[in-house]
Formats: sequence, C-alpha cells, structure tokens
Amino acid sequence: MAPVQPAASVAATGLGIRYIGEHAYAFSGTVTVAGTTVTALSFTTGAGYIVGKFYLNYNSSGFGAGERIGYSIELNGEEVVEAIYGDNVQSPTTAPYDVQLVLPPHTVCEVKLTTSDSSDIGMGMVFSGRVYGVE
Repeated sequence: MAPVQPAASVAATGLGIRYIGEHAYAFSGTVTVAGTTVTALSFTTGAGYIVGKFYLNYNSSGFGAGERIGYSIELNGEEVVEAIYGDNVQSPTTAPYDVQLVLPPHTVCEVKLTTSDSSDIGMGMVFSGRVYGVE
C-alpha cells in the first residue's frame, strides 16, 4: 500500500474503519436516532489486533425526562457491551460514555445506537486505537 501523502486527507465518516500507520479510527458522524436502533459503525478488522476506545457522542441539546439513550457493541455477532443512560439508569451527564476493548484480527464489529424517545436525537460513535501484530 502506498504511503499517505502529506497533503492528503484521511479524515472520513461512515460505517467503516480507517487505518493510518499503526493506528485505526472510525467515526460514524452524527446519526439521527428516533425511538429505534440504528447501526452507527460496521466493519471487519484487518490482520492485526487493535487496542482502543469507543466514545459515544450525544449531540442533542437537553435530555428529556424519561428518555433513554444507549449503545451496544457486537463482535462477531456476540454482544460484548451494552450501555443505557437516562430514566434513573445512569445520568447522561455523569456516566462514562467510553469503553476500552481489544478487537481481535478479522473480527466483525457492529455498533448500534438506540433511543426511547421518538424525537430526532443526534448521536454518534467514535473509535480510536493502536494496531499491533502487523509487520
């Protein structure tokens, strides 16, 4: 693979993962979620394993009474993380919005965002990590 040129931009949003040298990232961009579950990230890791963090972005103003937001992370179809915030579950202003995981090589990763409110809620997911085991 040709090296990234100094003037090139590798920043991007979408479902996939991007590799930059020994690092990897994914950013869903703002996803509108309205009382349903939406896939924010969906990718398959490469040959190395990745140690990194997923960060939830809550991009809407206010958090309605009784409203819940959350996310789940699946690796190869198995749910490994589920976090729900609001409605006496966890405060969205104090709860940790991030989780650190090791992503094995050649692993399908899906991140889903959810809300209980039928109003449009802007949310997003960011992943950043370091890649190991690739020569």
